[in-house]
Amino acid sequence: MLISPKSCTALTKDALDSSTYLQAGIYAKLFNVVVKNYLNKLMFTKLSEKITTKAQLIEMVFLADTIHQHSLFC
Repeated sequence: MLISPKSCTALTKDALDSSTYLQAGIYAKLFNVVVKNYLNKLMFTKLSEKITTKAQLIEMVFLADTIHQHSLFC
């Protein structure tokens, strides 16, 4: 099941104080992007290894949302 941008945004707002839930939401969002062939498995692995702070996690949500939004128009 793919996560919609709205549900991802709600998850982000509700989970800002919990990096575990935030990270889970981001990984789910990035996985959706991978499934849509906008990131391959190697790129996903490299991105997830670089995510070490809450700020980076939030940044990745917006990147994944941007890619997902773009995919809706392709």
